[in-house]
Amino acid sequence: MFAVNKNGDRLEVDDSNVDCSKGYHSACCNFVAMYDDDIKLKRVWILQLQKDINGFQGRAMELELVKEVKFDHGPTENEILYRMSECGLGFQDVATVVKGYVLDYRE
Repeated sequence: MFAVNKNGDRLEVDDSNVDCSKGYHSACCNFVAMYDDDIKLKRVWILQLQKDINGFQGRAMELELVKEVKFDHGPTENEILYRMSECGLGFQDVATVVKGYVLDYRE
């Protein structure tokens, strides 16, 4: 295992005596997060679909989040168009793609 502090410093930890069957597999606290050596960060893409609730009323755009969809790849324009249609989005509505990370296990 290893620990990472708030400065990003990594500390190797000997966990050979830790009994993982008792739920001590991924301990963390306010100052140090501990992860199993098999943990990695996996990149994901989140498609955020937002509707302009003012529409064409001549008022300033005001967006309301309708749905978020996670992708394991950067979504294509066709995938974005499909999801926009699925949620009833049209002109003046917004689709945003945000890159993120989720915890995953190394293969």
